[in-house]
Amino acid sequence: TIVTAKHDVVGYANSGTAGYVAGGRNSAGTDQSSIDKLSFSAETISNLGATLGTAISDGAGHANSGTAGYACGGYSSSASAFQNKYQKLLFSNDTASTIGATMSKTANAIAGFANSGTAGYVGTRSNSTFDKLTYSSETNGTVSSGYNLINEAGAANSGTAGYTFGGDADGSNPFTEGTQIHKILFSNDTVSTLSATLSVPRYDGGAFAKSGTAAYAGGGNSTSGIVTSINKLLFSNETISTLSASLSVAKENLAGSGF
Repeated sequence: TIVTAKHDVVGYANSGTAGYVAGGRNSAGTDQSSIDKLSFSAETISNLGATLGTAISDGAGHANSGTAGYACGGYSSSASAFQNKYQKLLFSNDTASTIGATMSKTANAIAGFANSGTAGYVGTRSNSTFDKLTYSSETNGTVSSGYNLINEAGAANSGTAGYTFGGDADGSNPFTEGTQIHKILFSNDTVSTLSATLSVPRYDGGAFAKSGTAAYAGGGNSTSGIVTSINKLLFSNETISTLSASLSVAKENLAGSGF
């Protein structure tokens, strides 16, 4: 189990090696700076000595696998402010820093995913754009999305495309776009909406991917309340299915990372 019980955490992975849970909010409502590491080989957990420079909850995570993971944006209760920072964890020695580049907006309730080796993406919140962090130079740019969503989940078929699942359209009518799946094609950063849709409208769910094969989106809040169901998006033909397997407990505000 993770060291401190918390929600609205950031998740990312060094594929083949370890998954990380950063930040989050504890039961007292205080945002955390701690980072937990799950070793994939032994499935043991450790609490890193490295911490986020700014404690956050409800941010996004993405990783340049083999190199570094990033906790993006979020809300800081200690600063009483939304954030636009990229907080970096170097995988080689598990040291943390905050890079000079910042997102184009301060934002929480955002999705993150990566084209590993190339760039990480955070969308879309309030200005119809994804923020794109180019890993080689650690510079930030933007990609027009054509839509605004919060509380969506993100996953990627690295090298090909990233996807966002569900979300809350405007805060007052959360299920307006709650079944939609949006796609950003990495080759030219164009955004489209798939014909495939989630089995139920949902927001505050979690997602992760087996790159080259499929993405999975599970949990979240729906018209029937908090759900346990897990949808699978097959990358080869972009069709959706609902797994017979489901979450052990209905839950929302999830983070995900893939092996």
